Amino acid sequence: MTSIPLVIVGASGHGREVAAAARMVAAADLAWGSVSGFLDDAPDLLGTTIGTLQVVGTTREASHRRLRALLGVGYPEVKSLLFRRIADDVVEWPILIHPHASIGDRVSIGRGSFVQAGCILTCDIQIAEFVTINCGATVNHDVSVARLATLSPGVHIGGNVSIGEGAFVGIGASVKQGIAIGEWSIIAAGAAVTADVPANAVVGGVPACIIKTRKPGWHLE
Repeated sequence: MTSIPLVIVGASGHGREVAAAARMVAAADLAWGSVSGFLDDAPDLLGTTIGTLQVVGTTREASHRRLRALLGVGYPEVKSLLFRRIADDVVEWPILIHPHASIGDRVSIGRGSFVQAGCILTCDIQIAEFVTINCGATVNHDVSVARLATLSPGVHIGGNVSIGEGAFVGIGASVKQGIAIGEWSIIAAGAAVTADVPANAVVGGVPACIIKTRKPGWHLE
Protein backbone atom coordinates (compact mmCIF):
# COMPACT_ATOMS: atom_id res chain seq x y z
CA MET A 1 0.00 0.00 0.00
CA THR A 2 1.37 3.41 -0.95
CA SER A 3 2.32 5.80 1.85
CA ILE A 4 1.45 8.91 -0.18
CA PRO A 5 -1.87 10.37 1.09
CA LEU A 6 -4.85 10.09 -1.25
CA VAL A 7 -7.19 13.10 -1.24
CA ILE A 8 -10.20 14.28 -3.21
CA VAL A 9 -10.03 17.82 -4.61
CA GLY A 10 -13.53 19.24 -4.20
CA ALA A 11 -16.06 18.37 -1.48
CA SER A 12 -19.22 18.81 -3.56
CA GLY A 13 -21.80 16.14 -4.31
CA HIS A 14 -19.61 14.95 -7.15
CA GLY A 15 -16.72 14.73 -4.70
CA ARG A 16 -18.80 12.40 -2.52
CA GLU A 17 -19.50 10.23 -5.55
CA VAL A 18 -15.77 10.05 -6.26
CA ALA A 19 -15.18 9.07 -2.62
CA ALA A 20 -17.74 6.26 -2.86
CA ALA A 21 -16.14 4.92 -6.04
CA ALA A 22 -12.67 5.11 -4.50
CA ARG A 23 -13.86 3.11 -1.48
CA MET A 24 -15.17 0.37 -3.78
CA VAL A 25 -11.88 0.26 -5.68
CA ALA A 26 -9.92 0.12 -2.41
CA ALA A 27 -12.08 -2.76 -1.17
CA ALA A 28 -11.04 -4.80 -4.19
CA ASP A 29 -7.42 -3.62 -4.31
CA LEU A 30 -5.66 -3.00 -1.00
CA ALA A 31 -2.73 -1.39 -2.82
CA TRP A 32 -5.02 1.46 -3.87
CA GLY A 33 -5.19 2.88 -0.34
CA SER A 34 -7.99 4.70 1.45
CA VAL A 35 -8.96 8.34 0.97
CA SER A 36 -7.66 10.53 3.79
CA GLY A 37 -9.96 13.51 3.19
CA PHE A 38 -11.09 16.36 0.95
CA LEU A 39 -9.33 19.51 -0.17
CA ASP A 40 -11.69 22.42 -0.76
CA ASP A 41 -11.25 26.20 -0.91
CA ALA A 42 -14.58 27.11 0.72
CA PRO A 43 -13.55 28.65 4.09
CA ASP A 44 -16.65 27.40 5.92
CA LEU A 45 -15.93 23.78 4.98
CA LEU A 46 -12.45 23.49 6.49
CA GLY A 47 -12.51 20.98 9.34
CA THR A 48 -16.06 19.86 8.64
CA THR A 49 -17.08 16.32 7.76
CA ILE A 50 -18.66 15.69 4.36
CA GLY A 51 -20.26 12.27 4.25
CA THR A 52 -17.64 10.19 6.05
CA LEU A 53 -14.56 12.29 5.21
CA GLN A 54 -13.16 15.47 6.70
CA VAL A 55 -12.15 18.55 4.74
CA VAL A 56 -8.48 18.55 5.72
CA GLY A 57 -7.18 21.53 3.77
CA THR A 58 -7.36 23.76 0.71
CA THR A 59 -6.01 23.26 -2.79
CA ARG A 60 -2.82 24.99 -1.65
CA GLU A 61 -2.03 21.72 0.12
CA ALA A 62 -1.68 20.15 -3.30
CA SER A 63 1.13 22.57 -4.13
CA HIS A 64 3.21 22.09 -0.98
CA ARG A 65 3.26 18.37 -0.25
CA ARG A 66 3.42 15.08 -2.10
CA LEU A 67 -0.12 13.82 -2.67
CA ARG A 68 -2.19 11.46 -4.75
CA ALA A 69 -5.35 13.29 -5.78
CA LEU A 70 -8.71 12.53 -7.36
CA LEU A 71 -10.80 15.24 -8.99
CA GLY A 72 -14.01 15.81 -7.07
CA VAL A 73 -15.38 18.37 -9.53
CA GLY A 74 -17.14 17.73 -12.82
CA TYR A 75 -17.49 21.08 -14.55
CA PRO A 76 -14.66 21.60 -17.07
CA GLU A 77 -14.19 25.30 -16.26
CA VAL A 78 -13.74 24.45 -12.56
CA LYS A 79 -11.21 21.77 -13.44
CA SER A 80 -9.34 24.38 -15.48
CA LEU A 81 -9.38 26.79 -12.54
CA LEU A 82 -8.01 24.14 -10.18
CA PHE A 83 -5.10 23.38 -12.47
CA ARG A 84 -4.13 27.02 -12.43
CA ARG A 85 -3.85 26.75 -8.63
CA ILE A 86 -2.27 23.33 -8.18
CA ALA A 87 1.41 22.59 -8.75
CA ASP A 88 0.96 19.65 -11.07
CA ASP A 89 4.53 18.42 -10.72
CA VAL A 90 4.10 17.34 -7.08
CA VAL A 91 0.71 15.63 -7.42
CA GLU A 92 -0.01 12.14 -8.69
CA TRP A 93 -3.39 11.77 -10.42
CA PRO A 94 -4.56 8.15 -10.47
CA ILE A 95 -7.18 6.93 -12.93
CA LEU A 96 -10.40 6.02 -11.10
CA ILE A 97 -12.66 3.44 -12.75
CA HIS A 98 -15.71 2.29 -10.83
CA PRO A 99 -15.80 -1.52 -10.50
CA HIS A 100 -19.26 -1.52 -12.13
CA ALA A 101 -18.07 0.21 -15.32
CA SER A 102 -17.47 -1.81 -18.49
CA ILE A 103 -14.22 -1.05 -20.32
CA GLY A 104 -13.65 -2.83 -23.65
CA ASP A 105 -10.63 -3.55 -25.81
CA ARG A 106 -8.06 -0.91 -26.76
CA VAL A 107 -9.48 1.79 -24.53
CA SER A 108 -6.86 4.24 -23.27
CA ILE A 109 -7.65 6.49 -20.31
CA GLY A 110 -5.49 9.42 -19.22
CA ARG A 111 -4.40 10.30 -15.71
CA GLY A 112 -6.87 11.91 -13.37
CA SER A 113 -9.89 10.68 -15.32
CA PHE A 114 -12.97 9.17 -13.66
CA VAL A 115 -15.31 6.57 -15.14
CA GLN A 116 -18.46 6.12 -13.03
CA ALA A 117 -20.71 3.14 -12.38
CA GLY A 118 -22.78 1.84 -15.27
CA CYS A 119 -20.61 3.36 -17.99
CA ILE A 120 -19.90 1.34 -21.12
CA LEU A 121 -16.81 2.11 -23.21
CA THR A 122 -16.78 -0.34 -26.09
CA CYS A 123 -13.51 -0.43 -28.04
CA ASP A 124 -10.82 1.68 -29.72
CA ILE A 125 -11.49 4.73 -27.58
CA GLN A 126 -9.05 7.43 -26.47
CA ILE A 127 -9.87 9.26 -23.25
CA ALA A 128 -7.42 12.04 -22.40
CA GLU A 129 -6.43 13.25 -18.95
CA PHE A 130 -8.87 14.69 -16.39
CA VAL A 131 -11.99 13.55 -18.24
CA THR A 132 -15.18 12.82 -16.30
CA ILE A 133 -17.53 10.14 -17.61
CA ASN A 134 -20.53 10.01 -15.32
CA CYS A 135 -23.12 7.38 -14.37
CA GLY A 136 -24.58 5.30 -17.19
CA ALA A 137 -22.84 7.06 -20.06
CA THR A 138 -22.08 5.01 -23.17
CA VAL A 139 -19.19 5.67 -25.52
CA ASN A 140 -18.94 3.71 -28.76
CA HIS A 141 -16.04 2.73 -31.01
CA ASP A 142 -13.39 5.10 -32.30
CA VAL A 143 -14.29 8.03 -30.06
CA SER A 144 -11.74 10.53 -28.76
CA VAL A 145 -12.40 12.71 -25.73
CA ALA A 146 -9.92 15.53 -25.05
CA ARG A 147 -8.64 16.66 -21.66
CA LEU A 148 -10.95 18.26 -19.09
CA ALA A 149 -14.12 17.26 -20.97
CA THR A 150 -17.15 15.94 -19.06
CA LEU A 151 -19.87 13.52 -20.11
CA SER A 152 -22.84 13.80 -17.75
CA PRO A 153 -25.06 10.92 -16.55
CA GLY A 154 -26.92 9.06 -19.26
CA VAL A 155 -25.02 10.56 -22.20
CA HIS A 156 -24.78 8.43 -25.36
CA ILE A 157 -21.92 8.99 -27.78
CA GLY A 158 -22.03 7.29 -31.19
CA GLY A 159 -19.01 5.90 -33.02
CA ASN A 160 -16.30 8.03 -34.62
CA VAL A 161 -17.10 11.11 -32.53
CA SER A 162 -14.43 13.59 -31.39
CA ILE A 163 -15.03 15.70 -28.28
CA GLY A 164 -12.79 18.72 -27.77
CA GLU A 165 -10.97 19.98 -24.71
CA GLY A 166 -13.23 21.22 -21.93
CA ALA A 167 -16.46 20.31 -23.70
CA PHE A 168 -19.45 19.60 -21.44
CA VAL A 169 -22.17 17.19 -22.54
CA GLY A 170 -25.29 17.54 -20.36
CA ILE A 171 -27.46 14.87 -18.79
CA GLY A 172 -29.18 12.55 -21.23
CA ALA A 173 -27.76 14.16 -24.37
CA SER A 174 -26.95 12.04 -27.39
CA VAL A 175 -24.38 12.60 -30.11
CA LYS A 176 -24.80 11.02 -33.54
CA GLN A 177 -21.93 9.03 -35.04
CA GLY A 178 -19.22 10.94 -36.88
CA ILE A 179 -19.82 14.28 -35.12
CA ALA A 180 -17.10 16.69 -33.95
CA ILE A 181 -17.75 18.60 -30.72
CA GLY A 182 -15.60 21.74 -30.45
CA GLU A 183 -13.49 22.69 -27.46
CA TRP A 184 -15.16 24.43 -24.54
CA SER A 185 -18.61 23.93 -26.01
CA ILE A 186 -21.69 23.06 -23.94
CA ILE A 187 -24.33 20.53 -24.97
CA ALA A 188 -27.57 21.11 -23.06
CA ALA A 189 -29.32 18.32 -21.17
CA GLY A 190 -31.41 16.09 -23.43
CA ALA A 191 -30.03 17.51 -26.66
CA ALA A 192 -29.73 15.37 -29.78
CA VAL A 193 -26.60 16.43 -31.63
CA THR A 194 -26.78 15.59 -35.33
CA ALA A 195 -24.30 18.14 -36.73
CA ASP A 196 -20.82 19.35 -35.79
CA VAL A 197 -20.65 21.80 -32.87
CA PRO A 198 -18.23 24.76 -33.13
CA ALA A 199 -15.82 25.64 -30.34
CA ASN A 200 -17.31 27.71 -27.48
CA ALA A 201 -20.88 27.14 -28.69
CA VAL A 202 -23.86 26.38 -26.47
CA VAL A 203 -26.30 24.04 -28.21
CA GLY A 204 -29.61 22.48 -27.21
CA GLY A 205 -32.81 20.98 -28.52
CA VAL A 206 -33.87 18.06 -30.71
CA PRO A 207 -32.17 18.27 -33.10
CA ALA A 208 -29.62 20.49 -31.36
CA CYS A 209 -29.04 24.00 -32.65
CA ILE A 210 -26.76 26.81 -31.52
CA ILE A 211 -28.26 28.86 -28.69
CA LYS A 212 -25.31 31.19 -28.28
CA THR A 213 -21.58 31.41 -28.84
CA ARG A 214 -19.16 32.48 -26.13
CA LYS A 215 -15.91 34.28 -26.78
CA PRO A 216 -12.74 32.15 -26.85
CA GLY A 217 -11.21 31.82 -23.39
CA TRP A 218 -14.53 32.33 -21.56
CA HIS A 219 -13.61 29.53 -19.17
CA LEU A 220 -10.59 31.50 -17.92
CA GLU A 221 -12.64 34.45 -16.66
